[in-house]
Amino acid sequence: MTKKIITTIIIITLIGFVIYFYVTCKPIPVKSKSGAVKEQVKSSNQEKYQIVKHKYFTLAYSEEHEQPAWVCYSLRNDQVGGEEPRSNNFVPDPMVSTKTADDTDYLNWGYDKGHMVPAADMSWSAEAMKETFYFSNMSPQFPSFNRGAWKKLEEKVRSWAVKYDSVKVYVGPIFKDNIKKIGPDSVTVPGYYYKTIVIYYQSNYQGIGFIFPNKKIVDPLVNYAVSIDNVEKSINFDFYKYLPDAIEEKLESTLNLELWGLNKTK
Repeated sequence: MTKKIITTIIIITLIGFVIYFYVTCKPIPVKSKSGAVKEQVKSSNQEKYQIVKHKYFTLAYSEEHEQPAWVCYSLRNDQVGGEEPRSNNFVPDPMVSTKTADDTDYLNWGYDKGHMVPAADMSWSAEAMKETFYFSNMSPQFPSFNRGAWKKLEEKVRSWAVKYDSVKVYVGPIFKDNIKKIGPDSVTVPGYYYKTIVIYYQSNYQGIGFIFPNKKIVDPLVNYAVSIDNVEKSINFDFYKYLPDAIEEKLESTLNLELWGLNKTK
């Protein structure tokens, strides 16, 4: 066999391997206790998260921290202000294969079960409301933060959904300067939280981010407003990589406070 033929065979073999790699190396499906198939993926910081797709929101569950690393959902104008009562029925998420935290983890520690997807955002549907009370949607927050600045931002998001017809939200903890671990399952009390909000307005994507410390906040919300780029750098994750590069770059780097109605007193 000539050297040229051998070289050709090697090249074809390598090409075949590369094609095989990209076709077959997909997120590995795992089954939860309920039998539902989930995806297990690695984020850009290489920690494994289980991606759980509920009917009304999607989350990435961190087994290490026993809470979501991020939760993503959309809210439309016509969904704001529903009449479904708050259930307050906190339950483990049956779709998380590794088991979520539960009530015993939060008992007597003095932290609120902080919603990532607010219950008030899902008051238009009993099923949607029920999903927000899964522990996979909870993170330990100081009561003064959860009922203060965090609640104010949630109210702002609903007002933006009304004003701009719809919003897309990513929200979650930042595992930096963590405060402690609580409960039998060692639930992390995060040092910070983030939220990003995106709208489609006047034929353009517009976005804003927020980063808060997990503590009582008396400053106006605008003091914690940042570009989406800053949020992504804080958690080493790219939310909007599915957008064309030019659109993504502009969306993530631009911060137009006037568009969001924010000033030093709000």
